[in-house]
Amino acid sequence: MKVKLRAIGFIAAKIGSKSSIDVSKGSTLGQVVSLAFKKYGLGEVNPTSSGLKINPGYMRILLNGKEQGFEVKVKDGDEVTLLPPLVGG
Repeated sequence: MKVKLRAIGFIAAKIGSKSSIDVSKGSTLGQVVSLAFKKYGLGEVNPTSSGLKINPGYMRILLNGKEQGFEVKVKDGDEVTLLPPLVGG
């Protein structure tokens, strides 16, 4: 099944602002994030229920526009948004 990926900031610069990823039926949000990071060469991650930590800061992950636990199962056509820490001035 296909899950849409939406990226912001430096991740969008690397993989594009919109893409999709094929996942197995029954995949969790955490598995989708881990697979996306591996597929696009963003490094390995191990999302936990307490959040995804990257250095520096935290990355927020949204499922269909809402924060969800990484154990939530995704459905065909769901959208996962990757929001890295943003800097600017």
